[in-house]
Amino acid sequence: MFERGLTLVWVGWQFDLVDSPHSLRAFTPVAEGITGWVRSLVTPLAPTNSFSVAGGGHVPYEVIDINDPDARLIMRQHMDSPGRDLPRDQWRFIDASTVEVDGGLTPGRSYEVIYRSKDPGVAGLGPAAIRDFVSFLKFGVDGDAGSLGELDQGLERAIAYGSSQSGRFLRQYLYAGFNSDEQGRQVFDGAWPHIAGAARGSFTHRFAQATRQDPYYTVAIFPFRDLTDTDPVTGQTDGILARAQKAGVVPKVFYTVTSSEYWSRSASLVHTTLDGTAEAPLADTSRFYYLAGTQHGSGSIPPAKSNQYQNRSNSNDYRPLMRALLVGLDDWVKNDQAPPPSRYPGIGQLAPLEELNFPAIPGFQPIGYQRRAMRLDFGPKFLSKGIISNQPPEVVGAKYPAQLPQLDRDGNEVSGVRLPAVQVPLATYFGWNLPKPEVADVDENLGNRGSTLPFPFTKAQRLHSNDPRLSVEERYGTRDAYRERVEAAAELLVAERHLLARDVDSVVEHCLAMWDFVANVSH
Repeated sequence: MFERGLTLVWVGWQFDLVDSPHSLRAFTPVAEGITGWVRSLVTPLAPTNSFSVAGGGHVPYEVIDINDPDARLIMRQHMDSPGRDLPRDQWRFIDASTVEVDGGLTPGRSYEVIYRSKDPGVAGLGPAAIRDFVSFLKFGVDGDAGSLGELDQGLERAIAYGSSQSGRFLRQYLYAGFNSDEQGRQVFDGAWPHIAGAARGSFTHRFAQATRQDPYYTVAIFPFRDLTDTDPVTGQTDGILARAQKAGVVPKVFYTVTSSEYWSRSASLVHTTLDGTAEAPLADTSRFYYLAGTQHGSGSIPPAKSNQYQNRSNSNDYRPLMRALLVGLDDWVKNDQAPPPSRYPGIGQLAPLEELNFPAIPGFQPIGYQRRAMRLDFGPKFLSKGIISNQPPEVVGAKYPAQLPQLDRDGNEVSGVRLPAVQVPLATYFGWNLPKPEVADVDENLGNRGSTLPFPFTKAQRLHSNDPRLSVEERYGTRDAYRERVEAAAELLVAERHLLARDVDSVVEHCLAMWDFVANVSH
């Protein structure tokens, strides 16, 4: 980045982080005297009798009255399934932020407590702070706000990058119209929401909880696409970039997702129609890149084992692809040089869960449930004023039919930008991982871990285990022959501008390290 003359700027935008000397956060006013209903959800993976109402470790909205008879505790089999209320005499608040349940919580089930709280922080000042500070860096100000000193000439361009929660925040930032400053000037020239899928989040409404990412929150909700769309069930018409288009402040946008976001963030709805039957165009100013065969965060070798999950984590490191994409976005913003075309599954490369081609790998349990976006009614003042009155929200109609990337005979994904490790595989890679049966009796992905299932190394091992996947030996023969295949795949990515030439050696070494790992783990 620094070689390209880029300057990094961090801005704390989240108001409910626990204050510490090592974190950036926003300090916003409190809307004193306001009360309302708040929800808190937890899905434990270990036995426990109690849980905190603070999601993700944030500062919680405290319970006004721990004896409130109208407070509710709902248990759901899946995070997005209908739930049932637990009788009020079977659970209680033991203090203003802790719930205790008689008989304990069942691992893998979701529990959602609903209670009255007060004095919410003004969450919408978080995106406003980013808008105003970046505007200050670009255009400067007069008066009490100060000066940039020697940097008063301002920045020429600004690119916003957000990953995971911050990526969802960036989609909300664009959707809510914050890319126009108070003088109507464009703030960000480029935007890069990474691993956000089709989701936004609980960032700009009353009693917002930024760390919340679960169903029934303001996360995977309409609209999903750049361009204006109409939901045929609700009649709502909107688009992620609708306000930016109206104000003439549309940035150049890169959307990047891993396999995980198709499973947990309905990523296909960014590029398909709402019924999932046809492809839908992106804005001309947007690109969408699907990093196939990867998990939510970059993997490493050896792929990690876990006491809680069935499979080793996904070992694929997609950071080299990100470095090439950064060059592409910077060149697009700076020089108007078109980046590589979008690369994601077309309709013929997508399928519903029940039609995925999972191979019958010995000891492997295919995932049996996919969380999908829902049509949620948060109350009559939510869209206009950000006030939620329906807790939990009412479900309207059927879930959206989010599709999944189809698999080849080995179980690997066939579309998207594929690393050499995926083009010339030594394992089957998924963006999901199931809990061990003794941990939680569920068939859905409850975290951000992916999976690595190594191929048998020799033909004899394949025949002995009855694995349908060809062995490493049968595919490639020798380590040197495998290296040649990997190098060719890497050079192709360089030609397509999805990999920098300087990263070829490290990508090849990553694949060779995986060869050595599979050779050893198969013995």
